[in-house]
Amino acid sequence: MADPAQEEPVSGREPAEEPALIWTASDAATTIRFSAAVIEQIRSEVVRALHGMGRGGIEAGGLLLGKFEDDNYLIDAWRPIRCDHSRGSSFLLSDRDVATLSCQIEAVQVDPLLEGRRVVGWFVSHTRGGLAPRIEESQVHMRHFDATGSLLLTIQPSRSAEAEAIIHIYEHDEPPSLVPLDPPLPILPAPGANGPSGQSTDPAPPKLPWLGGPDQAPPERSFRKRWLPWVAGSAGLAFIAFSVFTVRAQRRLAQEAVDHAPPVHIEPSGPPRPLLSVHLNRASDSIEITWDTSTAALAGARSGILTVLDRGATFSRNMTANELKLGRIDYTRSQGEIRVRLSVDTAAGRLTEDAHYEPFRLPSQSR
Repeated sequence: MADPAQEEPVSGREPAEEPALIWTASDAATTIRFSAAVIEQIRSEVVRALHGMGRGGIEAGGLLLGKFEDDNYLIDAWRPIRCDHSRGSSFLLSDRDVATLSCQIEAVQVDPLLEGRRVVGWFVSHTRGGLAPRIEESQVHMRHFDATGSLLLTIQPSRSAEAEAIIHIYEHDEPPSLVPLDPPLPILPAPGANGPSGQSTDPAPPKLPWLGGPDQAPPERSFRKRWLPWVAGSAGLAFIAFSVFTVRAQRRLAQEAVDHAPPVHIEPSGPPRPLLSVHLNRASDSIEITWDTSTAALAGARSGILTVLDRGATFSRNMTANELKLGRIDYTRSQGEIRVRLSVDTAAGRLTEDAHYEPFRLPSQSR
């Protein structure tokens, strides 16, 4: 089993190589060379997020930029991925974050400052649970990083400013999957690096309680200095206990008021809106469009219109009452996103319901 090794800069007439951290898989099939500056910046970013807002901090992520050929990778740049954390402290992207990520990946490919580099994967920190990829992270990877051999680093930072990462590689098996590689990658703070509080992580020299000869005794402490901290601590504990007791009493009184309150009757504002329950299911070479024929809305349906929006093109079909009672129609898709609207004319008026289908991106690169 190979361990990551730290390389020293080469001295001499030739330009010195940038310090790097080299990781090799246990089977020696995959080698990743990390820029020492980049891996330190990533460690600092996930540790800073761990000490961020909220209990337990928040999680962070970013793009990994560099080069790779066969099973040899070079990662010498990175860019943070925006996450508004509208879904909590975990790194779960909102719809706006996903759209921003797509634009960010496209912008990286044409950035003149990153000439010769490309997106080789991404990383995400886990402050809770293990280091296995979450379902949401696997979906993000298959949608935006679906090249064979792309990397996902799940990183678990610690309060001591250290971190550990598991490296996953994307395989185009059936189904596609993120395969974890051994051994784990330990990420230690660089010498002299600042911790989350801004202080150096280097060990500080020991401090002696007093200076002087071996026979010199420590100075005597006065009564105030000796007992004042204990008195202040006891008063603080008493105040906390009183506050907890008061809050619990208020909650108990509020619960009793709710239990003895008369029930509130709410009149319905009108009859429930009937549903057609339109669903789209993928078949081998088509999209199966179905709807619920048992609903009361279709009992007296006279006619309907089925409209399909397929990549900017619109297709419409008039439906008779008998066709509506079948509850199903097949649409030959164009391997892309489609939107469907079913409108039904009933005695009470027109009823309309929409449905949306968006397939996963299929692998397009062979390893």
